[in-house]
Amino acid sequence: MPDAISEPMGCYCMKLLWNRGDEVGDATDPTTGKKIEFKATSRFEGDLSSFGPKCQFDDLVFLRFKLDENLLYVYDLKINSEEFGQYPANSKETIQDQKNQGRRPHVSLCSLFVEAKGLKPDYIFDIRKCQVYDRLSAYYKKMLEIE
Repeated sequence: MPDAISEPMGCYCMKLLWNRGDEVGDATDPTTGKKIEFKATSRFEGDLSSFGPKCQFDDLVFLRFKLDENLLYVYDLKINSEEFGQYPANSKETIQDQKNQGRRPHVSLCSLFVEAKGLKPDYIFDIRKCQVYDRLSAYYKKMLEIE
């Protein structure tokens, strides 16, 4: 999924400012100034995200598109780049180990966070209706029951 499509959607759902140009991170939280990194997948059942060696962020957000239903599931992983670096990139190295070698670690955010921690999305965005639903809405609860 091109970042020019996924990042504005993530910003819209979370009320963030989209960063363009030389700014650090993909978005900025206007209330806290935190730098947000988005990673998106158009393959709902799995993903593989890469992180550049110099990638720094205050918060990581996973955007998981369910294109056959015109939905976007938004997961605020509530983790910064330093904490994220401690997760495994493979059986022998952490993400930070690979970044320190100038490599781009590739990991599944779905496996590391959504499945491992049993996470539910913070928001569900109905792309066709251009409507954001949070955990308190009846639509959100209905969509999760269907799965």
